[in-house]
Amino acid sequence: MEKIVLKPTTNNSKCFNIAAEVSLVSGLPDYECFFHAFMYQNHNKVLSYNHWISGLDRRKLKFAPAFEFVRNQLKFILSRKLPLLIGCNLKDDLISLKINYENTFDLQSFFYEFNESRSGIQPISLRRIVKKFYDTDIQFSIHDCITDARYSLKIYQEIFLDWKNVSEKFLLGNPPFSFGDFPKLENKK
Repeated sequence: MEKIVLKPTTNNSKCFNIAAEVSLVSGLPDYECFFHAFMYQNHNKVLSYNHWISGLDRRKLKFAPAFEFVRNQLKFILSRKLPLLIGCNLKDDLISLKINYENTFDLQSFFYEFNESRSGIQPISLRRIVKKFYDTDIQFSIHDCITDARYSLKIYQEIFLDWKNVSEKFLLGNPPFSFGDFPKLENKK
């Protein structure tokens, strides 16, 4: 999901993030995207499109369906099948979509690091998780929410569902675990 920042209103003096692009992908074998939508927001209410991260701008969202329409479509999909929703930082994504949904698996609940300058533990970004396990650099410039969704699902299916093999390869305990530099095992013949 990609978010934009809305200006403060007379009712709320704070700026807030709201979803502007969302995608859902299915599982194996191809991680196909079956839902992708941009969401219109009145450009007069937008403080920042976060273009350098999201790639979104006024032109891309000009003819997008209304936020409420896309949100209702997502709610319908989630209510019909009650799928396991997998992602990174899902709590904030669901808040920005104004959707309550409990059947989630948030990768940031399992990958964290200790940071002395902040009060202890902090979650790890999807970019760093993908770099560690797949040696691929996603989100190095403008983010692609379909790629993010595919890697989130791939991490769940290939790492958490095959935890025994992955934990042996990277010398890990049981999740949750710290993100440090995991040593790789040498192939022994």
